[in-house]
Amino acid sequence: MVPAHAVSAWTIQTVGPSTNGEPISLAIGSNGNPHIAYSNYPNTDEQSGTWNITYASWNGSAWNIQTIAPQIRGQGSHLALDSDNNPHICYDYSSPFESELNYASWTGSNWTIQTIDQSSLSITEEYLVIDSHNNPHVLYTEGNNLMYASWTGSNWTIQTVDSVVASSTFYGDSFALDSSNYPHILYGVQTGTATYYGEPTVLYNVKYADWNGSGWSIQTVFTNATSFSNIALDSHSYPHFTYTINGPLKYASWNGSTWKTQTIDSKPGYNDAGFYASDVCTSSFLTIDQHNNPHISYWRYNYVEDTSNDVGLMYAYWTGSSWNIQNVDSNGTVYGAGPIALDSAGNPHIVYPSLDSELPSYFVSIKYATLTGSTTTPSTPLSLVILLSLVIAVIAIVLVVSIIAYKRKYRRHLR
Repeated sequence: MVPAHAVSAWTIQTVGPSTNGEPISLAIGSNGNPHIAYSNYPNTDEQSGTWNITYASWNGSAWNIQTIAPQIRGQGSHLALDSDNNPHICYDYSSPFESELNYASWTGSNWTIQTIDQSSLSITEEYLVIDSHNNPHVLYTEGNNLMYASWTGSNWTIQTVDSVVASSTFYGDSFALDSSNYPHILYGVQTGTATYYGEPTVLYNVKYADWNGSGWSIQTVFTNATSFSNIALDSHSYPHFTYTINGPLKYASWNGSTWKTQTIDSKPGYNDAGFYASDVCTSSFLTIDQHNNPHISYWRYNYVEDTSNDVGLMYAYWTGSSWNIQNVDSNGTVYGAGPIALDSAGNPHIVYPSLDSELPSYFVSIKYATLTGSTTTPSTPLSLVILLSLVIAVIAIVLVVSIIAYKRKYRRHLR
């Protein structure tokens, strides 16, 4: 592959206030416009026990912000777009007696809402993907069970992917659909805690589950991970994700027979307790471009080399031979990384939380970052480069032969 190259600069704007900046979800329409889902309190002047599930879309000149589910007891939500750029959002709702998993879809003129699942157990960690037939698929946790729901066109089918003992929990579940609309799931199972550099840290076994058409195949990829990203699939339906195991930010990819890993960023620094630490990020998100190269957003903070290029929201992408790392937002108010998505031209878009002194302490601002121009020139396949080189060489040879023949003819004419 011919390495991509970076051009232009990042443009950042504020979308609106949010409760704590989590969760945020992002999708890019076919026209390149961003769509975002997040939660916030009904009023910024008071902290209550209810939230608004909020949807924001960019129309080319301004943000259009709607409340999908007002003043509900539940905070999780996730957004996806269908092939017509219509938004779909799943979210959880809790009452004193039960929890609900709800699904909202935009018809083009209004929102329709239906309940996918109800339970006396807590429903959280929902993640939504729309398949090639515009049918929704939702991954979520229900108590100590990891559940998967899919719409058949007339009803929801729900199955259990995995279960854990009462003393453990699921964390960070995400999934992607392959060309057969089969799900590939990444999730964490809490295994305990450890004290690293003076601070307690939760540990997870990172697990990967995929559906083969009749059953689930589940494997543990890493043990005792301290963080991991969402999953993304390449054109071969192979999974990719990022992770940390009390150390540098790393990238894992499946090649069809084994997991391969690379270190993305290993810059050391100090954590909040003032202890020297080797972790470089607390959150990361991943997407894969059309050339199967990964693009990653992550949060690097409070590091030894405390300069503007060493802290804040970071963006890394694989050029085909090395990692290119850029600082997106070095403002000291960055409060974490957020989802990353690419538009049809390969340009990255990122949403993330940021502290705002004009908001109450329990609020953050949702920020949106993209490039004013192309972020990277898409990597060119090596075969195409070779073909173009051969064409140029043939043209050059033809020109040389033509010039030689012309000169010989001209000389004979002079004689």
